Amino acid sequence: MKAMPSANRGRSSTMAKAGRHPAPSSVHPDAFKSKKSDSTVTQTASNGMTESATPGLTIGQLEAKYPMYCKAMRLLLREGCTLKQIQRTVCWDRLEILHNSLPKSYKSPEYLFLLFRREWEQHKAALA
Repeated sequence: MKAMPSANRGRSSTMAKAGRHPAPSSVHPDAFKSKKSDSTVTQTASNGMTESATPGLTIGQLEAKYPMYCKAMRLLLREGCTLKQIQRTVCWDRLEILHNSLPKSYKSPEYLFLLFRREWEQHKAALA
């Protein structure tokens, strides 16, 4: 009989202690990729839902990278990117997927954009 894999495999104990979203030490380069360069192809299934032609990310994987996507959006705002430019990024797409899947747990990317932009403008004003 094969041993069943642990449900907590791959999760660090610090994640449970620190809360749901520990702060990432760095931003993954894929967070800045344009959706157009993303190799995932979607097709419409018979039930009207879209499905990926390549294996996609699970909600758990997206949840684990949530802080990284938020950090990527903050960095894009600091660089002066517009809303339209940020909407074409992978971080926007992943934040949108999380919000659509778990709207009570994750805010919409539009809301996060406005929140992070306001934080950045207040930070700039405090420095001036």
